[in-house]
Amino acid sequence: MKMKKSLIVIFFAICLTVMVSGCDSLSNLFSRDLNLKMVVENTDGLHENSLVNLVKYEDETCIGMVRKMKSTKSGNTIVYISIDRDIKDQIREGALFMVNRPLFTVDPPSILIDVLPKNSDNPPLDSGTIVYETSYTKYSMMLASDAMRDTYGKVMKKTDQFLSDMEEYFNSEEFDELLEEFNQVTRDIASFTAEQKEHFENEILPKLKEKIDETIKEFDDDFGNNEKKQELEKEMERLKNTLKT
Repeated sequence: MKMKKSLIVIFFAICLTVMVSGCDSLSNLFSRDLNLKMVVENTDGLHENSLVNLVKYEDETCIGMVRKMKSTKSGNTIVYISIDRDIKDQIREGALFMVNRPLFTVDPPSILIDVLPKNSDNPPLDSGTIVYETSYTKYSMMLASDAMRDTYGKVMKKTDQFLSDMEEYFNSEEFDELLEEFNQVTRDIASFTAEQKEHFENEILPKLKEKIDETIKEFDDDFGNNEKKQELEKEMERLKNTLKT
């Protein structure tokens, strides 16, 4: 008798869920896949069964498909996407959702998801979650910005190492390696943003110049050392010119 009462309670709970949230909640309840609602401005080329791909290590893997599409009063469209149960735990808060329309291939449009490493500790998305389209242009700019920050961090670390090694290697057989490090710093700076160049010029360049001047004064003016001093001064001028461009 108790078992029957429990089943009745469960049945009415399901009915209540359906009445409050609609039929999609019922399908989510019995589906182990991850079902999301993606708000999209332009669905040109998308249709039921369009692929959902995951960006991973500069490659794309199919992880699901579009189940249906529904227009809204605001003029947008809700694209209902289903993601394979084996991969759903990787789709976390902060993931980017895009409509990918290839320009240079005959591949059909698809939904593209990028799970950024910085969001790896965020909680996984639940079925029924509403996500919003990120434009492909904005996505490209975000990737470029992240790459720029990564390059900037590496250059700053390399510059610190360069400053600490300069005195030790100036009068050694490894001077050419030190010079190549300096040369690489200059090449990397060429890709900095205007703000990064300004910071480098105001905060790092004076320290670099001071260290080079100290090193140049420390060693005797013999022929070999004079040549090295000239090389360092030449690299310093190249770096300054790079900061101005």
